[in-house]
Amino acid sequence: MNWVDLTRGSLGLYGIPPLTPFKLSETLSIQFASEQNFYCVVIIFVALTLGLMNRLIHSEFGISLKSMREDEMGSESIGIDTSRYKLTVFMISAFLAGFAGALYAHYIRLISPEMLALGETFTVLTMAMVGGLGTLFGPVVGAFLLTFLSEGLRFLEDYVKIDIRFIIYGALLMATVLFMRNGIVGLFQKKTHLKKGAEG
Repeated sequence: MNWVDLTRGSLGLYGIPPLTPFKLSETLSIQFASEQNFYCVVIIFVALTLGLMNRLIHSEFGISLKSMREDEMGSESIGIDTSRYKLTVFMISAFLAGFAGALYAHYIRLISPEMLALGETFTVLTMAMVGGLGTLFGPVVGAFLLTFLSEGLRFLEDYVKIDIRFIIYGALLMATVLFMRNGIVGLFQKKTHLKKGAEG
């Protein structure tokens, strides 16, 4: 905010170019200036990220992380270098977050401190918790539902003249903590396990 010579402070950095066009031939290329084309790019990278995370979860690396989550001292006692694993997870998550931020910067063509205000952080955490922490598709489901809910509440905000989204988000967060600790996806997984147990 204060290093204006480098970051331009609250004004942010503007003039970020769109993604480089993808040339199919000498005369035909795909431009990423339109929202539809950029949407396709984001969908592709979301699918690749989910595929990568799925591979990691079901690998030896993922199993070691699960054992650390359950009992860190026990994991160390069987030879798992917990510090190295924590650092690796931090690097992977930082890379994915940075990559998502880079895509967003090329889409919006401007970055400023207001982009990561407290409200945005609260929204992202709510999406993850409502969808289901500790699940692969939980944050995706939470983002999908809350995005549509946010768009649907726009007309109500215009009527009551207050930002009602955060009131709804807070209520959803409390309901999640009280009644479905593992979120929507965790609730469905629990029902599936119970159904399989009853059939077995």
